[in-house]
Amino acid sequence: MAIFHPTVKKQERNKEPRKNILDPQGIIFQFQTGFIAPSSRVLRELVDDPFAIAKRYLLTYFIVDILSVLPLPQSGDNHDHVKALLNVSCSSIGSDKDVFDFGMYTDAIKSGVVESTHFHSKILYCFWWGLRNFSSLGQSLKTSIFIGEIFFAVFGLIFFSLLIGNIQKYLQSTTVRVEKMRMKRQEVEIWMSHRMIQEPLRERIRKYEQYKWQETRGVEEDTLLQTLPKDLRRDIKRHLCLELLRRVPMFEKMDQHLLDTLCDRLKSALYTNKMGDPVDEMLFILRGSLATMTKNGFFNTADLKAGDFCGEELLTWALDPNSASKLPTSTRTVEAKTEVEAFVLMADDLKLVASQFSRLHRKQLQHIFRQGF
Repeated sequence: MAIFHPTVKKQERNKEPRKNILDPQGIIFQFQTGFIAPSSRVLRELVDDPFAIAKRYLLTYFIVDILSVLPLPQSGDNHDHVKALLNVSCSSIGSDKDVFDFGMYTDAIKSGVVESTHFHSKILYCFWWGLRNFSSLGQSLKTSIFIGEIFFAVFGLIFFSLLIGNIQKYLQSTTVRVEKMRMKRQEVEIWMSHRMIQEPLRERIRKYEQYKWQETRGVEEDTLLQTLPKDLRRDIKRHLCLELLRRVPMFEKMDQHLLDTLCDRLKSALYTNKMGDPVDEMLFILRGSLATMTKNGFFNTADLKAGDFCGEELLTWALDPNSASKLPTSTRTVEAKTEVEAFVLMADDLKLVASQFSRLHRKQLQHIFRQGF
């Protein structure tokens, strides 16, 4: 049997791969693109220093990008001839095992999809072929005696089994948490009915429970932290809260032991506060946005974002050793503009820390506080 392959023009055969003009532009763009600092995953601060950006890019993906844009031929001069030969010979051989045993791909040869030029037909047939073998766990695959093909089929079956096992574990874990959430919702509904809570309040409770589930997926952060060893809990609190505390001018000058104590007192919560109400907590925003409004003869508004804080009225109250038990009064209204995740430092905790560490009452820190506010 003689096999003839199409003739390829010389200018097409010798044509070198053309560089994509977008690739060099992409490399230049990478030198101008900022990134999130690994040390600031909590606040997600953007690094825009050109030297830091260049150093990070040169040490990571620069070599790969350079190799991808170099005009290097990816095959020999006979690449087009070999490709044309395979296109003709594979369709001519068919399913004759005496010439070549295609093994698990025999069905594709018989179907005619190999020589077909219809893109949608190829995609749909390949999708169906893969789905059929997945559904039967590869039992319908008839491999040849080629070792590589046999290993491919065996490892494919093993990896697929591992995938199914992991998916099953994930679904079981999710099902357990969803069931706990459903039971908790039932308990809340029973409690609201027993207490005859009004419908607007019921709707607010339902929205809060839904939001809490979306954020935590049933994982109680405070409960989880309490089960961890003290040193590990301290390190986690440092990672989550230390950068937030140091944004407060007074806390910035405190030693590490005092900051660790404050970090341990912080709790995650949602926050809403009205002007004129007692200030019983200090808020450190982790994610989201808050709007603050003040009426001191004029109506002033400002926005608080991740990394900001409010409730600083507590600081002067905690610094004063002669302060009464009456909490200071809020001078502004704070409302959530988006879903807010934050840490709060309660007034009693701040007062307790102030009483335990006498250095908190030094005049130097009081002067720093007055300058900051």
